[in-house]
Amino acid sequence: MVEINNQRKAFLDMLAWSEGTDNGRQKTRNHGYDVIVGGELFTDYSDHPRKLVTLNPKLKSTA
Repeated sequence: MVEINNQRKAFLDMLAWSEGTDNGRQKTRNHGYDVIVGGELFTDYSDHPRKLVTLNPKLKSTA
């Protein structure tokens, strides 16, 4: 795994904030890094997360 230096941490924090996953309202155990589309949490980062999520009957995502 790549070392997380201060610049990488700042970049990841910016992503979590801008995606709305670390806003104080969304439940998270890892500052928003563990939230997938639809708001569900995941725990295994080894294959990020490869989970099909149904957002509505006509919209599915693996983002």
